[in-house]
Parts: sequence; C-alpha cells; structure tokens
Amino acid sequence: MAKKDFSRVGLSLFLYAVVVIGIQLIAQVVLNVLYAQGMFDPNNTWITWGATFLPNYLIGVPLAIGMMHRIEKDTYEPESMKLGQLIAFFVMTYPLMYIGNIIGTLLSYVFSGGQAVNQVALLAEETSIVKIIVMVILAPVLEELVFRKTIIDRLGKYGEKTAILYSAIAFGLFHMNLYQFFYAFAFGLIWGYIYVRTHKIQYTMCMHILINFLGSVVAMKAVSKLDMDALNQISSGFTDAQTIERFVSTAGPFLIYFAFVMIMVVVGIILLLVNRKKFVFVEKENELPKEGKYKTMFINVGSILFFIVCLVMFVLALLPAGTL
Repeated sequence: MAKKDFSRVGLSLFLYAVVVIGIQLIAQVVLNVLYAQGMFDPNNTWITWGATFLPNYLIGVPLAIGMMHRIEKDTYEPESMKLGQLIAFFVMTYPLMYIGNIIGTLLSYVFSGGQAVNQVALLAEETSIVKIIVMVILAPVLEELVFRKTIIDRLGKYGEKTAILYSAIAFGLFHMNLYQFFYAFAFGLIWGYIYVRTHKIQYTMCMHILINFLGSVVAMKAVSKLDMDALNQISSGFTDAQTIERFVSTAGPFLIYFAFVMIMVVVGIILLLVNRKKFVFVEKENELPKEGKYKTMFINVGSILFFIVCLVMFVLALLPAGTL
C-alpha cells in the first residue's frame, strides 16, 4: 500500500508537469505565430505571464490535487505554535536559502560552462502588477496547497520525516532548474516541519508569500536604485572620485537590504544550532522501516517518471539561451 501511495503521488506530479509543460509549449507556438503576423505585442506582460502560469494554476494544480485526494489521509493531532516560534522558523530559512542559492548558482555555472541563464531571476526583474500577483500571491498559496498540505496529508501516515523529505524533494525538483532546487528543498524541510506540527497551512503560506515578496519585489526595488553604469565602470577598474560618488549616492537601499539579509543569515545560523535538537517527530503506526524505506519512497513508477521529466527540464535549463 505504501509503495502504491508514493507512486500515485509521483504520478500526479508527473502528469501535472507534463500537462503544464505541454500547454505552455502550445501557447508559446501560438504567441509566436501571432507575433509573426503582427497580432501580438511581446511587451504585453499580461498575455505572456498568463500563457506561462495560468496552465499551471488553473489546470496543473487541480489535476494534481484531484489525483492525490484519492489517497487516504493521515490522522493527526495538531499542536499550537506561538508567534515567536514562527518568527524563529522564518529566520532559520535565511541561511538555508542563502547557502542553497549559492550552491545552485555555482553548479549551474559549472555544468553549463557559464552559459546558463537564470530565467526566474529575469522574470523577477519585471515590475508589473502581474508579476506581484503571480509570484507573491498565486504561486505561494497554490504551491503550499500541493506540496505541503496535499502531499504531507497523504504521506504523513508513513512517518513525519518521510513525508517532509518526499515533499521537500518534490518541491525542489518541481522548480525544474538547479538555480532554485537547493533553496526550494531547504524551504520544503522547514515549512514541512511547521505543517506536520500545526497542520495550519496558512502559516507556511504566509512565510512563502513573505519570502517571495522580499526576494522578488523588495530586493529588485533595491537593485533598481543602483547606478549600474557606475558599478560597471568600478568593476572594470575605473575608479575616479566622480564615478564612486555616483555609485555610493544610489547604493543606500541596496546596502540596507543586503545588511538585512546578512543579519538574518547570521541569526538564522545561531537559531539552527541552538534548536537543532528540539525538532520533534511523532512515531506513526504505519511508519516505514529504515530498511527499504527509500526504495519504497522513490523506486516506484510514478516517482521515477516524475524524476525523469524534472531532470530533463534541469538539463534544458542549463542550455544557453536560444539553443532550442
């Protein structure tokens, strides 16, 4: 039964990915044809973002949740978590996010020979209202419903650690690129733990929304204030007083944001070290035995298919822009 349930979750995610990718490709072809005929403005962010993300949220999410709802849910006794604890967990995500981002960026650079482009970072640079709606509201809410609530509710009966690990790996893989995999996986571990303790999905939704807001809105706003011409000149060794003054006069918001991130990273590391032995996991009646546990979790038809499609997308994401 356990292997069947893990396979069904994996198959749900596989179909979710394949259907969404297929619709996105068709939409892109249609938009290219319309553009060639002068009927589509590529600067129309509503159409571009809609073609990219609406298949995900209007078709993919209901499909995945609908398929997984057939799996029997776990029984649980939710615990309360104080605001101070939630804030501490939020801070703990920062060093994991920072380290994960560095690992993902370095590996992407190495494996692509420096040719890969972080497409998500390019999307985050946009300042349109549609970006905020998608990246700050829709994505966090719907991703938490799939990867925390639905998956953990269905797999929690096989062990809290097991459910958290599977959902975190699935969450990381579903981002379809190395840039995001490691920090998304780390988020999945922290948010998964919060959910198994409290079973209040609104907690992880709020954290996810705040992380995306700070990273895709506040950070981009701070960077946009920089005098990039002056920065490029300084980077190339051109360091006259006027250029330095131009850069310094615009660097305030960025330096404040950078200081905030560094403080959060340092405090987060301290909190992780202090609280490393305080993570509690409840033993489940159907807990998977250590022997053969990972085989049950990952060596099944659904999970293998899901892993394959994600790995293919990982490789494609490492190709230079314009290769395909």
